[in-house]
Amino acid sequence: MWDRPGFVGAVRGFALLPDIAVPAFAAGLPVAEILVSAALLSRAVFDWSVTAWAGLVAMGLFAMFGIAVAINMIRGRTDISCGCFGKSNRRLTWGLVGRALFFLAVSVLTLPDLHRGAPLIASVSDRLSAALVGAAVVAIAWLGRFIVTGGPVQFESRS
Repeated sequence: MWDRPGFVGAVRGFALLPDIAVPAFAAGLPVAEILVSAALLSRAVFDWSVTAWAGLVAMGLFAMFGIAVAINMIRGRTDISCGCFGKSNRRLTWGLVGRALFFLAVSVLTLPDLHRGAPLIASVSDRLSAALVGAAVVAIAWLGRFIVTGGPVQFESRS
């Protein structure tokens, strides 16, 4: 959201959308991510029906990310920016596909149980515990990356 031209370039680099659709998609995707994140976070505390299926939208986003990266990996186009976390020089890897698939699978835990109409993780304390476990898994993944690369993840910021 802070570097719209850079993100438009990253989306265009994937070469999956018609040129005319790229700016609209690049503008809408961060908004969709924020709305889905807010719905998932509110779902941990509130039992609002509007947020019950936010995990399904999250699953769709993670599937889209994984497929987009996989298509470009298969095409041999690994030298383009993934567009992750704003302005970055991060290139495409199969690890990005794995990360998207992992988070897609974790998103299943947020879906309601169709047989009982209740969330798979029912009580507020269970949902908060699941959110903390999810945060711990992400923290462990970042720590593993820190250990493997020998340094923190670098983000460029606009001055």
